[in-house]
Amino acid sequence: MINGLNREPGFIRACGEAGDQPTDQPKHDFTCTNPNEIIAFTKDFGNETPGDTTSFQVVLDQDGKVMKTTNTSTPIPENGTVLVATGDDLNWLKANATLGQKLNVEKQLYINGKNVSLTPSMSIVNGSPQLVKNGKISIDAKQEGFDYSTEFYYDFGLTRQPRTLAGIKANGDLIFVTVDGRSPENSIGVSFHESAELLKSLGAVSAINLDGGGSSTMVINGKLVNQPSDSTGERPIGDGIFITK
Repeated sequence: MINGLNREPGFIRACGEAGDQPTDQPKHDFTCTNPNEIIAFTKDFGNETPGDTTSFQVVLDQDGKVMKTTNTSTPIPENGTVLVATGDDLNWLKANATLGQKLNVEKQLYINGKNVSLTPSMSIVNGSPQLVKNGKISIDAKQEGFDYSTEFYYDFGLTRQPRTLAGIKANGDLIFVTVDGRSPENSIGVSFHESAELLKSLGAVSAINLDGGGSSTMVINGKLVNQPSDSTGERPIGDGIFITK
């Protein structure tokens, strides 16, 4: 089984995978470890894979044919995939991948342990927790890994912070909101529940919290339109939602 895509082997942000240590339950803003994994790498990751002599790596062409095996980092082919195995999974991959052999790499989505079929209309976004569902405020902080300690949930969910929020109206219109915070003279931010109330007041029937803190930034036509909370201004981040014509 492929355990991850384009990430460092053994380091699982937010946990939630069988075999993760110290917990296999969702744990937001926390990094778990797992010594036994197979991670798939594509060109989206970069020019070459991470790794050292403790890993086993298999280079596949665009048709899944094994082009090369190695025990260290290797260039990632333009239209191919590199499988990087560690621990117990290293032995399995080494035994099942030989030069010239074809390996089928399938991507599957699991939600609450159940396989979900991918459809053209489905999308996946990096964000949580859910704020509004079917037109009603619905925040399951524990299931989504925010309530693993009283202190963490208080600091992250109950106190007012900068937020980046997204919602969908009944007619399909999208709502994107950035709330400034940590600035008493400007805005102190909102809590999870206040975020949900805000999105619901704007007509959202479904809504989610995307990010917060110094990462909360909105740019329209190339111009920054909010006041990020970091003293250095805009924070370098690895993802975002882009709306283009």
